[in-house]
Amino acid sequence: MLAQYRLDHPELEQLIFRPGTILGANTNNQITNLFDQPRITGLKGVDSPFVIIWDQDVVGVILQGIFKGGSGIYNLAGDGVLTMPEMARMLGKPYRPLPIWLVTTGLWIGKKLGLTQYGPEQVGFLRYRPVLANRRLKEEFGYMPKKTSKEVFEYYLESRSNVR
Repeated sequence: MLAQYRLDHPELEQLIFRPGTILGANTNNQITNLFDQPRITGLKGVDSPFVIIWDQDVVGVILQGIFKGGSGIYNLAGDGVLTMPEMARMLGKPYRPLPIWLVTTGLWIGKKLGLTQYGPEQVGFLRYRPVLANRRLKEEFGYMPKKTSKEVFEYYLESRSNVR
């Protein structure tokens, strides 16, 4: 609908943000559940790159849009990417890449038996992670994320260790 409105009513400016993985001090979601496991399970032959944006950068970019205006579509991501093996190392946990067919089958069975909330669709989520470029956010919208993907993940880890 938004795309059609842009065509039909160009006088109505739209400001659209497409965030990567949002992390902050207290983030608790489907992605952070991956980090809470005793080992990080990945897919064999797939790096699963993550672009991460600090939750405070999300707030900052929204506030900039409210108070300074603007229009367009912008990706929200810190600079750089982190792969599942890199995040496992930073977590101090073993990384175990499993064959895609095995993970898909295991999740299908687990979901059918009510053993997990996750189904085989999760494999696509890890297999085809979008890597969002933030060049336009910085150059055209004029917002510079305060933390890189790696710095956000380090901040998230530090915040978690202070809570426990």
